[in-house]
Amino acid sequence: MKQPAFNPLFRFAPWAVVAVMVIAALWVTRQNVSLQQENSRLRTERTLAEVAGHLAQNQLKERSLLAEGMIKSLGRELIRSKNLARLRVTALLPPADRTTEAQVIAVWDPEQQAGLLTMEKLPAIAATQDYQIWVVDPAYPNPVNGGILHVATDGRIGLAFKPDQPVTQAAASAISLEQKGGVPKPAGTIVLLGKRG
Repeated sequence: MKQPAFNPLFRFAPWAVVAVMVIAALWVTRQNVSLQQENSRLRTERTLAEVAGHLAQNQLKERSLLAEGMIKSLGRELIRSKNLARLRVTALLPPADRTTEAQVIAVWDPEQQAGLLTMEKLPAIAATQDYQIWVVDPAYPNPVNGGILHVATDGRIGLAFKPDQPVTQAAASAISLEQKGGVPKPAGTIVLLGKRG
């Protein structure tokens, strides 16, 4: 009886299986290392985001305390003032073509060249925008910048402000919606306006 011929390729079959298993093991190990590195990177990013979040909260608290201190200081000065008649109180209202539930009162002290705003229900705005206050003085061709308003999530704010130029006659106050960081002269939409009597 004739024996079947032995194929020399069968001699390499066990080695081929071992080679495939080694390649598969290397691939799995490489994937595992890659996933561990990605996991480590994500943990680091999460930790950095948490630290940044805590820093932002602390900065916001510091700014709130600073603004609160300024408001209290101006309020104490107003209470101690002997001549309250010099103060100008104005309600800022939306222009005729706009509607809003915002309630804004502006108090202007011409002697101290400073004012105080109290606001409620001011609408939230995009992160790329800021509310900016203006004091209208006929001595200037453009309204005088009174600063940026940072509104709390509940739409309430109390803010002491001081224009960046001397104001001889505060004929009106306005709040406009401007690009983030403010602008040197009004360019955006006037959302609230109040004329002084």
